Amino acid sequence: MEKHLTAIGLTICGLLLLTPNSFAQPVKVVPDDGNSEDFFGYSVAIDKEIALVGAYKADSRDSEDAGAAYIFAKTKEGWQQQAKLIASPRYPHDTLGGNVALKHGFALLGARNSDVKKKNAGAVFVFKKENDTWSQTQVLTAVDAREDDAYGQSIALTEKFLVIGAPHSDSSYTDSGAAYVYKKANNKW
Repeated sequence: MEKHLTAIGLTICGLLLLTPNSFAQPVKVVPDDGNSEDFFGYSVAIDKEIALVGAYKADSRDSEDAGAAYIFAKTKEGWQQQAKLIASPRYPHDTLGGNVALKHGFALLGARNSDVKKKNAGAVFVFKKENDTWSQTQVLTAVDAREDDAYGQSIALTEKFLVIGAPHSDSSYTDSGAAYVYKKANNKW
């Protein structure tokens, strides 16, 4: 088994001091129901001791490649799967979990190919944690959605603000792209 030394650097008056790092070995997490070509780990986010992992090609009972995301929590026993998040409504090839964001009990899952509003216009599904249960609370779409916009391709989240990218939006010119900024109010975006 090959050993790697990780070091932490400290710069004092131009001198770089390296000290051995005492971090534990990484832990590999996998979903309880993983299958081939799910692409688990395609997107990841972490907030404190909760990790969110996207599997944008995961199949559901009725929808091939609809996608999913998984919540893992750090417990005394290690990282344990808490939930599997799937969208409602969901359609084949939505790619839910192609991008994810996690902050203060909110999990946001991008589905750049979602047909919720228009064919492949995209959507972002919002899940909220209440008493250790994750439930879908919103579906966000672009107000000016068009086919193939890829809304949800990118997501950035803070405690108060949310930005969602739609790189194929025809806002100014063909595929010129757009970003949508939301402010949280009453636990909604």
